[in-house]
Amino acid sequence: MFDAHSRILFIVNPKAGTGKQDPDTFLRVGIGNQVKWDLLLTQSAGHATQLAENGMQDGYDAIVAVGGDGTLNEVGCALVGKKVPMGVIPAGSGNAFARALGISLDRHVACRQLLAGGSRSIDVGRVGNETFLSTAGAGLDAEVCRRFHLDPGGRGMFPYIKHTIAGVWGFEATRMLMYLEESEDAVEVWPTLLTVANTSAFGYGATIAPGASPEDGVLDVCVVEGMTALRASKNAHRLFNGTFDQTPGVTRFLARHLRVDRAAAGPIQVDGEASEGDARLDFSVVAGGLKVIVPTS
Repeated sequence: MFDAHSRILFIVNPKAGTGKQDPDTFLRVGIGNQVKWDLLLTQSAGHATQLAENGMQDGYDAIVAVGGDGTLNEVGCALVGKKVPMGVIPAGSGNAFARALGISLDRHVACRQLLAGGSRSIDVGRVGNETFLSTAGAGLDAEVCRRFHLDPGGRGMFPYIKHTIAGVWGFEATRMLMYLEESEDAVEVWPTLLTVANTSAFGYGATIAPGASPEDGVLDVCVVEGMTALRASKNAHRLFNGTFDQTPGVTRFLARHLRVDRAAAGPIQVDGEASEGDARLDFSVVAGGLKVIVPTS
């Protein structure tokens, strides 16, 4: 896909993950002079989107996000519907999107996969004006993300588990109405989790929607009701062995469009980033909307 004349822009979040990044060093080793490349560092939230938009105008052949799922989301937002493909070098803590694409979490291996990879078009999700590559949700997952990002104790699996346990104990489900495929008939739910998945997993390989694919033109809607702390502890292993959909209280739907009405505005998560969502949430899929560079073997 690339040759010595190809130009690649690497957009790096230097704060991603559990430790300091040294992007220039690993790119000189992993990429070297096999292509022409430039490196830019993000400085604030949303900066990666602007850098990616500028990169397209500057005529780069590919734009590579180096960071966690939040950074990938920002770069992906700029490239949806465009001809320029997005590459991924995972450097975050959860790395949900990279795992879904089969990209190595070893940055040097990921560089080799990038140079030898091929481009393919995948779906992306939308909730309101926001884009998600992996998942978005309006239940316990949103609360866990909110706690996680407010925690000054750092990143990694342990804080994620800690906030999930705390969230289960304190979370109170509220009534929501779901309208699938613009139907006038509502499905009433009281979800502990209401997660809309483009890929199968949250970060760390926690598989919320086994079998979900970003190439099928639909979103997987996972609704979990009645999730007590006891039930969560008994079934937590199902998140990591691909059987979470067999957990008591779990219902799954497939939809290209989904409207969720809840009593009031509240937290949502979009690719693991916590934000505030409206009382009415409109989800949709953009089939084949993003070109990505993926391993060919």
